[in-house]
Amino acid sequence: STPVPVLPTSVPATAVPPTAVPPTAVPAPSAPVVVEVVVTATPEASEDLLVEEDSGGSCNMPGKVSGATGAVNGLMLFSPLLFLAGYKGFKGRNRKR
Repeated sequence: STPVPVLPTSVPATAVPPTAVPPTAVPAPSAPVVVEVVVTATPEASEDLLVEEDSGGSCNMPGKVSGATGAVNGLMLFSPLLFLAGYKGFKGRNRKR
């Protein structure tokens, strides 16, 4: 495979038509804006403000919950499975008699 030489091509000169752009108002330069930064120390939070109450999460918001709430939530989660297992066991026990 032989390389093909690259030949320069001429580009025809075309005039770019002028576009009608209305002049825009340029604001006059104003004095530079000086911004003062004041650094202040933040007070340390006292311990009574750092204590967080036990509050339950709502919907999909995670949060701290009490042990009783967690136990009830677990019971509600697994109660359909426990119901089906108990029903199947009770039904099977009645057939053997």
